[in-house]
Amino acid sequence: MKRWVAAMAGLMVMGQAGAALAGSVTLFSEPYFRGDRITIHDNIDSLAKLPPWNDRTRSLIVNSGTWEVCKDKKYDHCRTLMDGARVADVAEVKNLRGGVSSLREVGRRRDWDGGHYDDWGRPPPPPLPPPPPRRHDDDIIWNGGGGGYGGGYVTKKPQNSCQNEVERAFIQRYGYRGRSEFSGNSIEGTIWWEGEPWQYRCAGGQTNIWR
Repeated sequence: MKRWVAAMAGLMVMGQAGAALAGSVTLFSEPYFRGDRITIHDNIDSLAKLPPWNDRTRSLIVNSGTWEVCKDKKYDHCRTLMDGARVADVAEVKNLRGGVSSLREVGRRRDWDGGHYDDWGRPPPPPLPPPPPRRHDDDIIWNGGGGGYGGGYVTKKPQNSCQNEVERAFIQRYGYRGRSEFSGNSIEGTIWWEGEPWQYRCAGGQTNIWR
């Protein structure tokens, strides 16, 4: 009898531990949060178990929790995304080009409450509506420039308001704060995002970003 009670108590603890990581990720079959969708609440080592979703994901939203989203099955070639991340096009994210084949929750964002950290989970927010035709807003234009800037010293942080706006645009587009470096001035220059160079120009109240 004591062994049975101990076993049941162990199962209850395991269930509570699982509930503490009850986050979710919504996958979309088209870029910019369009097309068919499916919400994942549990770890899955191969989306082939949920046909036709293996390598079908083209955009995603992390509703809650911290997740490893992986290009290959068995959690290989992954990108860690935090609570609230919105990836408009997985083809533009390093390690996710080609789709998603597995994902798992690896943690929860903790909230400060009266001097104590609390893992109490709120219900995930509903997916946001599809964005307008432009990538993010009326002030950011992607692949809309021309020419380029070919000089200046390189810095690891934005040095002016134009570079700040460019960095914010990349974070909004890709859903995470990547490694970035800058050269240029307050009007135009180059940003290296995750090692890949992009040109930018801030003029006429708009920010243009292009390869």
